[in-house]
Amino acid sequence: MPSFLETVRKACLSGPWSQGVKLARASAVSTEASSPKEATFRVRTPDSPVAPTVTLFVEDLEWSCDCGSKVDPCAHVAAAAIALDQGLAKPPSTDEA
Repeated sequence: MPSFLETVRKACLSGPWSQGVKLARASAVSTEASSPKEATFRVRTPDSPVAPTVTLFVEDLEWSCDCGSKVDPCAHVAAAAIALDQGLAKPPSTDEA
């Protein structure tokens, strides 16, 4: 059975995948919640004031993102999958402004 990251990579177009790699490397992915079956992330992008929420259904090899992109998987899903696979996701911020 392919890994979750492999599944996302195969389904992703090259443009969104490249954007996802950049976002993951830039530490733009924060963990909201995580369990063995699913993980929820927020992915910050420079062009949006609101970070989209990405949910990865790891056991089912499925995902969702609320960004509204017509491309599936979008760059946010790619970034979250990469961050999950490589342990790059930051824990949620507890800073109060």
